[in-house]
Amino acid sequence: LGVGRTTIPLPSATTPTDFFCILLSKMRIFSAFLLVCVIVPGTIAACSFTDSAGTAWDLSTAAKTQWTSTGNRDSNTETWYIALCGPVTWCPPTTDGQCSSANQVCQTWKASDGSDPSIYSAVIVASSSTAPTTVVPAPATAGSSGVQLNYPGAADGTSQSAAIQVLCPTAVQADGTSTLPIKDATGTWVIPLYSASVCGGAGKKGLSAGSIILIVAVSLLFAYLVGGVIFNKFVKKAEGNPLPNSEFWGSVPGLTKDGAMFIVNKARGRTNYAQV
Repeated sequence: LGVGRTTIPLPSATTPTDFFCILLSKMRIFSAFLLVCVIVPGTIAACSFTDSAGTAWDLSTAAKTQWTSTGNRDSNTETWYIALCGPVTWCPPTTDGQCSSANQVCQTWKASDGSDPSIYSAVIVASSSTAPTTVVPAPATAGSSGVQLNYPGAADGTSQSAAIQVLCPTAVQADGTSTLPIKDATGTWVIPLYSASVCGGAGKKGLSAGSIILIVAVSLLFAYLVGGVIFNKFVKKAEGNPLPNSEFWGSVPGLTKDGAMFIVNKARGRTNYAQV
């Protein structure tokens, strides 16, 4: 493989995976790092919704909270475990085994007077893969602005209908808190969660891991190129092009062209890279 050439004969590369493995071996560690920067942002789990009014809500910050709500109802002490866009991995095992850490919303209860140490449970939202049927602005009855995610109940009763409200904190409810869910007149559990990330009309989003890696990668690339030029020009007193590894960087357009043509070639049904 000639680094300074604009095309690369790769007769042994008969699949896209083979081609990119060989190509990547010529592009050095830094290029592999850049490839990771491209891949990582696409692997971050999304927790974004658009409500019926057209407002986009990014709930990724609120989803980082392990929501738990405890209170007394009738003669029982209830503890609720609520997750956004994921499972309630912090839900402990229950006596009846109905709820598990694989569910998204679980209700548990035990006798308040300690007469029965057993912990019973009911699955409210079965899985994080269960999509809300509707997403609407939080109703006025919620007492604060935010968004409401409406989840259907299962026909066989294995899960129940729920309305998860992500609300801006109030003077009474602080950031990261929740109140004991109540069942409304339609039989739907209303579950309020208070997160400062939704104040101001939409969820706030910080930099993702992929964005941070990409910023670092671009900064390193800039430092590498500028530092390399200064070193070659003023320290090594090199003549000609002071760009570090100029032959390699000069071959990048050819490598890109070869890669694009290889993919096109495969799409047309050809199996040998030498045909490109």
